Amino acid sequence: MLKYLLLFTGIMIFFISPANAKTHRFEINPPRELDFLPLHQIFHVRKNMVNRYHILDIKNYNPTQSPAFKQVLPNKPWWGVKGMFCYASGKLSIEGVSEESRFIDNPFALINVHEANALFFKKKKGNCPSSYIYLEKLTFNDENNTFYATYNASTHYNRIKKMASALTEMQAFTFGGINAVDFEIPYAKMILKENITFKNGKNISNTLYKFKDFIHLGHSCGYKGGCNNGSPYQPELVFKIEKFPAKATFHLYKTPPTHKDETPFITYHLTIK
Repeated sequence: MLKYLLLFTGIMIFFISPANAKTHRFEINPPRELDFLPLHQIFHVRKNMVNRYHILDIKNYNPTQSPAFKQVLPNKPWWGVKGMFCYASGKLSIEGVSEESRFIDNPFALINVHEANALFFKKKKGNCPSSYIYLEKLTFNDENNTFYATYNASTHYNRIKKMASALTEMQAFTFGGINAVDFEIPYAKMILKENITFKNGKNISNTLYKFKDFIHLGHSCGYKGGCNNGSPYQPELVFKIEKFPAKATFHLYKTPPTHKDETPFITYHLTIK
């Protein structure tokens, strides 16, 4: 049974944690270059994080055997954040820190927030500011078995607005569950949301959803031989932010719950600012 209290006052929702709860704060690893690295260098940060924090009781951890990561190929390029937002598909698509490193190197961010699609402004090389959504803070409260994550998306959005004056509405965002898939907690249901609107009629806020995320060698980058990148596109997870901050709370399960009041394996609360 969840041990935190939800107080509803009109449309306001307050999350109150017990005063004696123990809170663990995770180190946030910044994005880095993964281009042409062997597997042990791609995953060494992730493995160190899992071994450092004993939150989910994970033993004998090997990400290369996981459905989320077993298709990652060594010594290959990766989509870069500058490539995604400036240079588009082609030989410059791998410029910038590797986009997927945001999620690989922060394994306990079970549900992440990222761009639903790339916005290509086709800037010349050297004239592209680095811009991406990033994880700012992540904690875990062992009293109520809840993760609290904060993502910074507004800085990225304000930058791309300046780069594209014709951009008149909020860019589409998406949730991702590659870390939940890796830790075998793939089933999720959004139980609360604020300032979030989904594009798809059937979505994670109104149905139990099984994350499908994995990384493989794809060819959307246009780089010769392909790039490691995340797949697939999941329309049930694509959303629009009406205004900042936006908030969402998820229940996650290892297997589909058998009844609506079943205690979740983990609760995950996130704020997008």
